[in-house]
Amino acid sequence: FLKNIRSEELLLKNINLLADQASSLNSVEAKENFKKNTQDIFNVYLKSGYSGLAAMIEDTVALENQESVADSYIKIIYFLAESMNQKLITNNIIENDFLQDALNAYSDSFFYGDSPFLILNEYEKIYASGMQLTKDPGKIWVYIGSLFLVIGIFCMIYVQEIRLWLIKKSPRKYAVAMASNREHIDFDNYCKNLTEKFKTKE
Repeated sequence: FLKNIRSEELLLKNINLLADQASSLNSVEAKENFKKNTQDIFNVYLKSGYSGLAAMIEDTVALENQESVADSYIKIIYFLAESMNQKLITNNIIENDFLQDALNAYSDSFFYGDSPFLILNEYEKIYASGMQLTKDPGKIWVYIGSLFLVIGIFCMIYVQEIRLWLIKKSPRKYAVAMASNREHIDFDNYCKNLTEKFKTKE
């Protein structure tokens, strides 16, 4: 988009197209004046955005006509930008809504000045492992902590956890409840055996 609207060749081509479509331009002189004025308008927009056009209108147009002239200039800029980017629009690379937003964004960019351009001259490449979260002298503790973390994960996967609850309902009567992170036949048998042991001790 930006490359297209800055192309002098595309600008002149589409200004000629706009002049040919204008039925009110009956003479060669009128067409040439229209082309020159239209090119000047678009060049002012390229150099300073809508604020530059507003300043030009304020200096050259009577107060009572400034609003209508501004509307005409905005339509001319939009028409030229649309014509210069017609290939992108036809190929669905950009849409008309994007076109208006892009024109507004380009105009607003002049309020922020030139973008900084940075060039990297040199850099120092430092190698580090994926587990190294800190520098010396704490590096050893990071590796130890990572080792315990891996061990803990394997324990969660392979070590069975059993929880036991004993509720005393009377001097000789208890309620027993058990739970495990893995329920299988061995756990059921373990529960039965443990319950039998409680009964035997009673």
